[in-house]
Amino acid sequence: MKDHLIPHVSRKNFSYEMWESLIKLYQNINVNRKMVLLEELRNTKMTKTNIVTSYLTNITQVTDELVVVGEVIPDD
Repeated sequence: MKDHLIPHVSRKNFSYEMWESLIKLYQNINVNRKMVLLEELRNTKMTKTNIVTSYLTNITQVTDELVVVGEVIPDD
């Protein structure tokens, strides 16, 4: 177990309690990450110096990361 996780589980008596604590921790991280990614996607704009392929690659990367953290991306 990584050192930064020990404080989250050290006072738990049962493995189930430890597991629940870790789930809550990572759910919060995913929510924060989702908010950052959505803001990044909203702020992505095409500029005169951007190459279209790099612009589209950036959008694709952000949407792929959003899918990983549980955001549903519509196909439209």
